[in-house]
Amino acid sequence: MKTTLIAAIAAYIVLPANAAMCAKHKDANFITVIGKCSTANCDGFTASRAFKFCKRCSTKQNACEACGELLAKVLAAVPADNSAAITQHDGHFVNNTFRTNDASLFLLITEMADFEKVFGVAAVQGKPRKWVNTRTFENSSVAAIIRRGNSIWTYKVQKGELQNGTLALHFSSEKTPPNPATEFASPMIVSFDRADVQKVEFIENGKSVNVIAIPQIGKPSGLPADKSAEIEKTKKRIVEIEQLMIVAKFTPEGYAKITAELAGLKKQLAILEAEEKPKDKPAPPVFKGPSGKAFPAHWGEPPRIQTRDLRPLPGGYGQGSGTLAKWIQMNLDKDAEIKPVEPKKPDAAPEAAVNDDHGKMLTSHKAWQQIKAKIDGNYSYKVARYSRFGGGNSTEIIVRDNKVVERRYQSANGLPVPAKPAEDPKPNGESWIEKDKDLGKHKEGAALLTLDELYQKAIQIAKQEPPAFHRLYTRFDGQGLLLACLTMDTRIADDVPHNGVSIASIQTEPELKPKP
Repeated sequence: MKTTLIAAIAAYIVLPANAAMCAKHKDANFITVIGKCSTANCDGFTASRAFKFCKRCSTKQNACEACGELLAKVLAAVPADNSAAITQHDGHFVNNTFRTNDASLFLLITEMADFEKVFGVAAVQGKPRKWVNTRTFENSSVAAIIRRGNSIWTYKVQKGELQNGTLALHFSSEKTPPNPATEFASPMIVSFDRADVQKVEFIENGKSVNVIAIPQIGKPSGLPADKSAEIEKTKKRIVEIEQLMIVAKFTPEGYAKITAELAGLKKQLAILEAEEKPKDKPAPPVFKGPSGKAFPAHWGEPPRIQTRDLRPLPGGYGQGSGTLAKWIQMNLDKDAEIKPVEPKKPDAAPEAAVNDDHGKMLTSHKAWQQIKAKIDGNYSYKVARYSRFGGGNSTEIIVRDNKVVERRYQSANGLPVPAKPAEDPKPNGESWIEKDKDLGKHKEGAALLTLDELYQKAIQIAKQEPPAFHRLYTRFDGQGLLLACLTMDTRIADDVPHNGVSIASIQTEPELKPKP
């Protein structure tokens, strides 16, 4: 038994391969568990926690990785004129959140932030890993291949040849027999000195398979375009213009210009949203058990690292490891705890809508009733009126238990009042707060109305036809709540008076509830 224990421990005590060691530590044994390099501003990993330096810092300082003692300097062989320094990295896996439809995807990456969007670090015991870190991108770029399918791909980088700005990356590849029950993502990751490199040609098993130009720093080639940020930016600009058209006054030329911009933005938004439709996005992966039976989609991906024992799996998924069996049983137990949701009874039919704007207003009012019940009638809203020529005012109405309890007013009559050098400029206007018996004391400011009262007014306006030469405007916030329902005279270009409801913002956060 003592012999067996010693053999088991010895399996984990090995000398890291290719380690730069001094004479004292050359023949020593170390536990191969990664550690942190002691060099300042270096985020590299050491081959053992007992080591002082990572491989990169050890080579740079010509020092022992274990203790840091200086080594005898060794001159590196001079490479051929057209060869290039390249490093094949391991110890990385493809992130579950990075999904594409491509069976083979070729990437060129110039920043660590983009690399981390695609790859994660697999820190396991065994031989030292060659990880990519922030130091890698100081003078180098990364070329990568991701192969997806039912086979596992292995790669071996052979050489890199630089000629006329093109780096020819030669490598060999092999794949295992396909396993229909499982999908794999097999990466090849190579870093290279980006000096003088304009293009990278991938040469696989002696055959050119792709050529990619080096992208600008921070703009990786091959990554799918993220249109969501552009969609949000376009939506934000549309809302800004619509709000401006409600409160601002325009000359005929200015009105034509801004409406043309609004129409162009809406057309652009429609195109972007069409490109982002689910049918254009990759289908979610389907994971199957050894028997071929698919796991429910909401279970996610099975554990990557599993034990080597073999046992019957619960749920009819065949035979597999104890790790997989526990994972299946855990998900089966979670599903059993979920109670079936009773079908919701249909609500009473709403009042028939006279027109589209009236129908939108009724839908918004219904949404408000549901939100109001959740916040116990505690909320606030702001009304703002400003002129394009300067000046204006804002009023905040605070409601508790569906009753107006406070009104706050702030006006701005023009340029700010000059202040002392150490102070900020002060607004040129007046401000006041009304509470309790003082409510309604001032003539200025928005009326003391609840949102329910404003909704009743808006519903009546939306129900009627606008007067001659007038146009009806309606607008709602992200929750579908009323922000504007008013009519404006289209014959007036500047500071058009309006009749109806105009709200700058509505605050329905839980912290607005009164304290006990």
